Amino acid sequence: CTLQNHTELTAEIKTVIKVTINTLEYTTVTVKFPSGSGYYASLNSNKYYDLIPFDNAEQKTDVYYVTSDSTIQAKYTKNSGSDNGGNIKQSNQTINLGTSYSSYIVLSSGEVTVNPTGSSGGCLAPETLITLADGTKKMVKDISKDDLLLVFDHNTGSITTGKVLFQFVGGEKQINVINLVFDNGTTIKVIVSHGFFDIDSREYVKIDDVSCFEYIGHKFYTGKIEDGTYISGYSTLINAFITTETTGYYSPISVGYLNTFTEDFLTIPDEHYGLVNYFEMDDTFKYIEELKQQDIETYGLFDYEELSMYMSKEIFDAFNVKYLKIALGKGILTYEELFRVIDIYVPMIQKYIDTGEVTIV
Repeated sequence: CTLQNHTELTAEIKTVIKVTINTLEYTTVTVKFPSGSGYYASLNSNKYYDLIPFDNAEQKTDVYYVTSDSTIQAKYTKNSGSDNGGNIKQSNQTINLGTSYSSYIVLSSGEVTVNPTGSSGGCLAPETLITLADGTKKMVKDISKDDLLLVFDHNTGSITTGKVLFQFVGGEKQINVINLVFDNGTTIKVIVSHGFFDIDSREYVKIDDVSCFEYIGHKFYTGKIEDGTYISGYSTLINAFITTETTGYYSPISVGYLNTFTEDFLTIPDEHYGLVNYFEMDDTFKYIEELKQQDIETYGLFDYEELSMYMSKEIFDAFNVKYLKIALGKGILTYEELFRVIDIYVPMIQKYIDTGEVTIV
């Protein structure tokens, strides 16, 4: 296959999978992808296992692109106590190993035919409350293009308002839900993963079904409007647990800021891939202007003309794409990840901007 064909095939793929190799000293398994799929598999960076391409596979750097009825052999050698065979990657997204995805346990050599049922992307349960510009709240499932959101501007270190750029919508299915319990009495239900602002590290962090336990004890930024006054603070994550539920899932993005206030917590969709965290912040969570200008001088900025063939000017401005040259320069983002986001999301976002119509995945 060619990369062009792979891109065409993956455009409508909505699911992800994981394959786990059993803890044997050595075993092999052939993973067979279903007809019409466009998955591709990545070598595990820790070298705990190797992928050997068979039919219809093309290697590009450390990635094997596979299309309909391709097969990949995963050879696992136990090393450093690791029991994980690695990732299968879909639509150019790296998927963390965890309970959110269909799992195939390989007990011996053999063939596994993949029929994925998991979900790509990370979102919020339908009844999760999002704060609007006037301080009132609305269920995330009811957020529309016409809503004005309360957002945080890291250029000023203060709240402002932002329009809805895009609403990611996942169709109802049985899926694992991450329940995040905070010490202010709030429980937020996350599907796959979501980004929360960690006030100690002064950055957005991705919380998924693995890292949710690692972030217990961390403090996360909160903000709300009461009687016309904005009140900021934090709440500590004190517990996390996984449930299996039948649910849809949603994730709004604000124009220019990308963040929203979710159950009073400052959050951002998990697929931010270097779209944030590229400038250092002070203790008010404002970008430090002197350091920001130094970064701009060091790494430069994108001009729209450099990326005009990939996106509209509206999307370029809404996502602050000019700053992504800094994220690339700092190694926060790679070109592979940048074009991954472009390939997956730009068509859906442009459709939403033009028509207000969501793409249900």
